[in-house]
Amino acid sequence: MAIKLSEIKVEGSKEKLNSEKKNFSNLNLFENKISDKFKEKFYNNLNVLLNSGLTLYAALDILNLELENKSQKKLLTKLIDDIKVGKTLSSSMEDGKHFSTYETASIRIGEESGKLNIVLKELSTYFEKSNKRKRLLLNSLSYPILVVCIAILCVLFMLIFVIPMFEEIFNRFDGELPQITKMVISISDMFVNKFHYLLIGIVLLFFLIRSLLKIEKAKEYYFLFQLKIPFIGEIIKKNELAKITSLLSIMTGSGVHIIKSLELTSESINFLPYKYDLLKVKKNMENGLSMHESMNNKNLYPARLRSLVKIGEEVNQLNFYFSSLNNDFNQDIEQSSVILGTVLEPILLLFLGGVIGTILV
Repeated sequence: MAIKLSEIKVEGSKEKLNSEKKNFSNLNLFENKISDKFKEKFYNNLNVLLNSGLTLYAALDILNLELENKSQKKLLTKLIDDIKVGKTLSSSMEDGKHFSTYETASIRIGEESGKLNIVLKELSTYFEKSNKRKRLLLNSLSYPILVVCIAILCVLFMLIFVIPMFEEIFNRFDGELPQITKMVISISDMFVNKFHYLLIGIVLLFFLIRSLLKIEKAKEYYFLFQLKIPFIGEIIKKNELAKITSLLSIMTGSGVHIIKSLELTSESINFLPYKYDLLKVKKNMENGLSMHESMNNKNLYPARLRSLVKIGEEVNQLNFYFSSLNNDFNQDIEQSSVILGTVLEPILLLFLGGVIGTILV
């Protein structure tokens, strides 16, 4: 739900807040890095403590005492020290590299409006949805990836150890070997006798691709290629649109002008095609076009999104429609992730079974 500053009320009784405070020590904040999972719990727990009547300084101090991870503890210690000398939370968050532009902007809005706890809840919800999307994709792909890894190891074992034994037997024959047998033996020889060259080539290719992806244009083409992958491209697109609509819902619902919201959202995402196109949308709107007219890239924005944005502009409730779109995209991702895992598994098994079967035959 988007934030409506004119309608915000602190919900929950004092007893409930005290109960949440007592149970706070049971919440797990221990992460290996400053991850989205940590941020989800950080914003949620900070909201709980502020609702309990604690000052920001005291709430951060309690959070810091709960932590054991050195990176997280260092980050919170810095925030506490800055708050102690009179800085605001948003200005302290701007000094580091751990918080995105939209996070600091949202926190500043909450501080200026006196509704920091509501903004913290919205941020917690955003990261909760983001983490859920990641878990769904990981769960869907984990088993197929495991199958692929095991199959690759089996193929390598056969090529390196099994085929050479058969090659010795074949060499005793005077007859001409079938073409497919020659091909398999040649591949086996390459792995056995030229494996070090192959390994060097893979390492060089890895560093070459890594270097190319540091170039903005090459990285943009790489992202565009991802969007063209059948089925997977649609999941990637919906995942990015879920991020964008969530951010725009938070920003516009907090009272931020739509043009400024587009700028902050663009600065907060890493998927370059959307990052650059949102800036184009912003520029077109500054030149007098409406938002739905500015979203003219049909490869990036589905018709449903543009239609609902048009309605949102007409009734002046963009934050509501962004929130609705965000829920739709999250549901689509959940369904697509289940389908992906279900369909991908038998396809991979058939393909890899065919490869192994060909080698055996």
